[in-house]
Amino acid sequence: MRPLELIELVVQFAVFVESRFKHELNCARPYEHSAQVQPMITTPGHGTLPSGHATQSYAVAHVLARLLNVAAPGGMAEPRDVQLQRLAARIATNRVVAGLHFPVDNLAGRLLGHTLGEYVMARLLGPGNNWQPRRFDG
Repeated sequence: MRPLELIELVVQFAVFVESRFKHELNCARPYEHSAQVQPMITTPGHGTLPSGHATQSYAVAHVLARLLNVAAPGGMAEPRDVQLQRLAARIATNRVVAGLHFPVDNLAGRLLGHTLGEYVMARLLGPGNNWQPRRFDG
């Protein structure tokens, strides 16, 4: 197994998909709604929904958790699953605190990240691994 290459693949796949949504939806960022919002870092020039960092981190967390569950004896990797989800949530929340996103951007990114992570795992593990598409009505 080549975990770093797999993580890079998942991140690039997430970037490709999330970018399509960002450009189609073209949602304004928090500073565009209020001059009181002063982002801590340079604000990207594209839309805000879904959060790319949330999408990427939740997709990677899902794939790693599934791989750990598959590799762990008896599938007993729950504490690691929880830690991966917490890390993804922290990455996403930091973008809200920095003034770059709204909380709903993270919610959409989490849903998209989980869906993409499930899709990647279904493709990796082959037949018999169902992928469940989802909808988000923001």
